[in-house]
Amino acid sequence: MISTGCIGYVTERTLTRVVHAQGERRPWMAHFVLRMFPFGPVEDALTGLGYRTVLVDDVFKQRRFADPQEQALVLERMAAAGVDARGREEEGWMYAQLYVSRPH
Repeated sequence: MISTGCIGYVTERTLTRVVHAQGERRPWMAHFVLRMFPFGPVEDALTGLGYRTVLVDDVFKQRRFADPQEQALVLERMAAAGVDARGREEEGWMYAQLYVSRPH
């Protein structure tokens, strides 16, 4: 399963339901998470379902901001979360971190 930019809108509750719908078969997952959203709650839920999650040591361009207002809101949210936007989001692109989750 691959998600691109949906974590933060889609929560661990939805992903838990997706995993349970697979029965005994556990899908591998790759989540590209916008840097303004925490992945901790999702990772905790997946750990409880028998997953191990690894953060890929890189960031990935996701998309340009729709407009200056969206950029300002994202930069504000990132600053409140303590995420450094210098050289990335403040330059006009949204970036994501990649988390790969797979069953033990």
